[in-house]
Parts: sequence; structure tokens; C-alpha cells
Amino acid sequence: MRVILLLLALCSPAWPAQEDIPDGASPDHRYKLVFAQNDPVEPQAYDLEILNTETGQIIFSEGAGGFVSFDGANSPEQVKCLWSPSQKFVAVYKRGAKRDGDTSLYAPSPDSVQKVSLPDFAVLVQDEIPGELRAVYVRPELWLPNHHLALSVTGLSYADRGGGDFRFIAILKVTSVSHRWKATLLSFQRDETKRD
Repeated sequence: MRVILLLLALCSPAWPAQEDIPDGASPDHRYKLVFAQNDPVEPQAYDLEILNTETGQIIFSEGAGGFVSFDGANSPEQVKCLWSPSQKFVAVYKRGAKRDGDTSLYAPSPDSVQKVSLPDFAVLVQDEIPGELRAVYVRPELWLPNHHLALSVTGLSYADRGGGDFRFIAILKVTSVSHRWKATLLSFQRDETKRD
């Protein structure tokens, strides 16, 4: 009986489980983003954590689970990290549900992280698209000079109400205001180019 228990203990995963997020390490390797699962019973409950790799400390944690289980959270359809060239910011796309995915913007420092507020892109789309929205995905695409971030806003609206698929390009400017980072929407344009 002891042999069986020992084998079970050796074969079971260690908790909490942790997975590096693709492209989650800052270019200078001072920070890294991981998914951490602290409850082996609930596979869709896990957190996004930002670690200071020099101290080994978790400097930020928030719930990230929901649509997919912990084992599938690292696929490109579920998560995308995009570090700014200055390494002051990381934009992170996370898929929250079957029909939505959102981007969050984080500004890490050695002992804390500021989560930078972003516009509500679903509201911006709703102002441009007739009918009810069926799906909205906001993904970071490219950091431009001077802390400008380009994002794609894609999705579907109900076609029977004059909708269909859509794609917008948003440009944000990230600036410091009273020692806090702020994201300001510079442009929000519909992308009319043909896609295959």
C-alpha cells in the first residue's frame, strides 16, 4: 500500500501549478508573466501573475481563468503578450469567454504593478456598428514610438440587424500624469481592407 501511495504522490502534479506565458518575459528578463493554478479541483480557476525575477516575488496577481482550462490557457488564441520597447509596459490579451477577449495594460516596477485603465472598446464599437454585438476581441498588435500602442478590435454583430464581422484599429498614447500612467485614445478607425 505504501508503494502505491508513493507512486501516486510522485506522479501527481505539484501545486500550485505554474506555466510561463508565451512572450511573457520582459526583454531584459527582469519580469515575467505566468499563469498560476492554485486549486487542482477547479481547472478553469487560475491567475495571471507578474513576477520580479530578481527577487522571485509575485508583484501582481489577478484572476485570469474562465473560458478555457489551465492546460489550454497558453495557446495563441487565448493569450498574447506584447512588451513595449522601453520595457515600461506590457499589453496582455486574455480570452475571457467564448465570445470575448480583452487587453489589459500593465506597468511593472520592482515591487508593484500599475494596471493602466483602457477605454471600453465595446462601447466604441457599438457607436459605429448597427445592431447587437455578438463578439468583441481586443488584441495588442504593435508598439509604436513614444509609447503609442496599436490594437485591433475585431468581432461580430448580429447580421440580421445590418451587422456582420468588423475590424477597427485603435491607437492609444500612454503618458504619465501625476506619477500615474494614463492611456488616451488617439484614434479609432474602421479597417476596410479586404481580409481572406
